[in-house]
Amino acid sequence: LSLGETDEAERALLEIAAAETSLFGPESPLAAETHYLLGTVRAGRGDTSGAVFFLKLSVAASQKSRGAIDPSEEGLRRSYFLQSSHSYRLLFDQLVRSGRTDEAMAVMWLMKEEEMRGLDPDVDTAAGEAQGTGDGAPGAGRGPDAFAYLFEGSPEEAAGAAWLAAAKPAAFSGAPGASGEAARETAAGILEVTARLPDLLQEGSRTAAGPSAAARAAAGTLEDVRRRLSDAGGDAALVCAVSAAERLYLVTVTEGGTAVRVSETGSKETERLALEFRALAGDRSRDPRQAGKRLHDAVMEPVAGDLEKAGTRIILLSMDGALRYVPFAALWDGERWLAERYPTAIFSRTALERPEGRGGPGARGDAGTDAGAEAGGPDGPRGEEGGPGRRPTARALGVTAAWPGFQALPGVASEIEAIVGGGGAEGVMEGQGLLDADFDRGALSRSLASDAPVVHVASHFVMDPESLARSALLLGDGTRVSLGDLKTSGEFDFTGLDMLTLSACDTGSGARKGSDGREVESLGEIFLREGAGSVLATLLPVDDMSTPELMREFYRLHYAEGLGKAEALRGAQLKVMRDTDAKAGPVRGKLLDGYGISHAARDAATVWEGSGFTHPYYWAPFVIMGGWR
Repeated sequence: LSLGETDEAERALLEIAAAETSLFGPESPLAAETHYLLGTVRAGRGDTSGAVFFLKLSVAASQKSRGAIDPSEEGLRRSYFLQSSHSYRLLFDQLVRSGRTDEAMAVMWLMKEEEMRGLDPDVDTAAGEAQGTGDGAPGAGRGPDAFAYLFEGSPEEAAGAAWLAAAKPAAFSGAPGASGEAARETAAGILEVTARLPDLLQEGSRTAAGPSAAARAAAGTLEDVRRRLSDAGGDAALVCAVSAAERLYLVTVTEGGTAVRVSETGSKETERLALEFRALAGDRSRDPRQAGKRLHDAVMEPVAGDLEKAGTRIILLSMDGALRYVPFAALWDGERWLAERYPTAIFSRTALERPEGRGGPGARGDAGTDAGAEAGGPDGPRGEEGGPGRRPTARALGVTAAWPGFQALPGVASEIEAIVGGGGAEGVMEGQGLLDADFDRGALSRSLASDAPVVHVASHFVMDPESLARSALLLGDGTRVSLGDLKTSGEFDFTGLDMLTLSACDTGSGARKGSDGREVESLGEIFLREGAGSVLATLLPVDDMSTPELMREFYRLHYAEGLGKAEALRGAQLKVMRDTDAKAGPVRGKLLDGYGISHAARDAATVWEGSGFTHPYYWAPFVIMGGWR
C-alpha cells in the first residue's frame, strides 16, 4: 500500500481475510482490521460500493469482538477502539459520498455508543435502552445483531449473506480448532464471493427496496431529535461532527430537517487546529483569537447559513476527536466570541430521550416538581424553580486547603458563600456549604441524598480517559473518591438531581497525548444515566477568582431569573468577560504536559493585552452537558 501497489496489496489482503475468517470467523478483531484495510483500498480507488461492503464487515466485527475484551484490560479496550474507530469514520465518509446520509448517521450513533465503553465498560447494561437503538439496532452487548442491522435491506445485503454463508463452516465448528478441510473450504468460499462481489453489489443496488434497517433506525432517531427540539421551542440546533481523513463532516439537525456540510479539513489538521486553540485558550498570557478564527472557519462557518436559516438561538454540540476538548464558547469569528452570539451545550441522547424531566423519576421538589421540566429533557414547561425571586436549595462543598499534589484554592470559600451564603453574605440560593474537613465522603453522600436539586462541588478532579478507578475527585479531608465509586458503590444517589456542578480543573477532560476526547462526553453520560438532569463541568483549568463570580451569576440567571441553563451560562460568561478590572487568582489545575502545542509555538503566539477577566481562560472552560433548558 505504501508503494502505491494497490492491486497487489488487495490480493494479499484478500488472502489474509480468507485465512483469518477460516480460522477465527468473520467476527474476530483480526478480521475487523483486515476488512478495514480492504475498505481503505476500495475507497482509494473511488469504489464506494466495495468500500462500504468491507467497512460494514469491519464495523460489524468490531461490534461483536469488543464484547470479548475483558473490562479490566483498560489499555487493550482503549487501543482496540482507537483502532476500530477508523472503520466507523471511513464508513460514515463513504456512505455520505454515496448519498446515504441516514445510514451514515446510524454508523455515527454506533460509534458514539462504542466510545462510551472506552471509559465505562459497564455501559453494556444500559446503553441499548438509554440510547434508543430500536428497529433492529444492535444496541449494547448485542454485537452479533450488528451484521443484520448494517446489511439488512441495503445494497450490500446479498453480498453479506453470501460472505457469511461462506464463512460459516469453519467459523462455527469450533474455531480455531476447525479441521483443515473446513478451513480450506471457508477460504475458498470467501475468495469466490469476493470474485462475484461487483455483480452481487450491482444486483443489490437494483433490487434494494426502500431504506435499509440502519437507515430506518437512524431516520427514526433523527425524527425524534427534531421532535424534541421542536417541543423545546424550536430554537436549538444539533451540530454533529465526524472527522474523516480528508474532510470534516458537519451535520446540522433542526426541527426543520437535516443538512450535511463538508469542511475541507482532514482529521490531522482538525486535531492540530483544535489542540493549538485549546492550548492558547488555557494560557491567559497568550491571545487565542487567531487560532480561534482558524478553528471557527473550519467547524462553524460551514453551518452558519443553516443555523441562521433555522433561527437558531442555542447550539447543541456532538463533536468528534480532539474537537471535544475545545471550549467552543471562545471561538472567534473575526469580530466576537461565539459566546457573544450563541449559548452552547454538549448534546446527550440520554438526556434528550429521558421521558421524565429533571433527571427522571423522583425529581427533587425544591427546584419545582413538574415531572416534565426541562433539565432532563425538553418534554415540558419549566418547573417552579424558574420563577423570579424563587430561591431553591443547594448543597455546596469545597476544598480550600492544599494537599499533596494539589494546590490550595482560597477562592473556593467565596464561591461557596456566593452560592449558599456564609460569612455574613447572602447566597443566591438557600442551603448548606461544607468546606475542607467537613467535606468528606459521608458529606458528599448525604448531600446527594438530600432533597436539594443542586449539588455543587468545588475542588480538584483528576480525569483518566482509560479508567473509572483512576478518575477521582479530591475531597476536603484529603481523600479521593473515584468515578467508579461514584457510579457503582451504592453510596451516591444522583436520582432526580437537577444540576450536578463540578467546579474543578479539567473535570470533563483527561486530555493527554493520544487521547481522542471521548471521555468528555462519557463523563456527562455517566452522571446523566445515574439520574442527574444536567452536569456543569470544565474543559480547561479554571481561575480561582473568576469562578465564584461566574457561578453566582449562573445560578442567579437560571434559578432566580428563569433563563435556561445554556442561556444562563452564556449570560454568566458575558458578565465575567466584561469585567476589565478584576484580579486573577490561583489556577485550579494546569494543561497536561505534552498535549496541545509546543512551547515554541505557544511562545510565538501574540501576547494577550486585555485586562481583568477578558481572556477566555477566565470564562470559557465551563460547559453544560445534558439538559440545556
